[in-house]
Amino acid sequence: IDSASQFCTFMTGYGVAPVAPNEGCGAVYCYGQQKNGGLKMPDGYILSTNYLKNDTAQYVQVTGCIDSSVWAQDPTDDGGQMDSHGWPYSCAGYNKFVSLLEPATNTFCIRCCMTTDNSDCNTSISTKGCWNVVPGVY
Repeated sequence: IDSASQFCTFMTGYGVAPVAPNEGCGAVYCYGQQKNGGLKMPDGYILSTNYLKNDTAQYVQVTGCIDSSVWAQDPTDDGGQMDSHGWPYSCAGYNKFVSLLEPATNTFCIRCCMTTDNSDCNTSISTKGCWNVVPGVY
């Protein structure tokens, strides 16, 4: 995550629904410049982005809205979470991350944290959704 216009996050493939049981098929997609082998985010998928860097808590995040129809996602799908717990992925320069994709509410979020506990990147409350896992502007 570099800015609101340059970040990578995790998504399931085109038309793959629902998100949660298919998280294992997820891949890295980048908004803005592609980095570290990430695929290009589909045009029109991201509708809004909000970037926040918290120097005190040592995390960075992007929250925002998506158009799930662009990626042929089920508009009734509550989505799923991909995180650093049990995944071979990471946020460059950070110890932990949490990323959610929620087609039913057309929201997405990703937070990368320096902490190794659940204080800022809580990977244990995936069913609570973006607004609770990664509070911010949507």
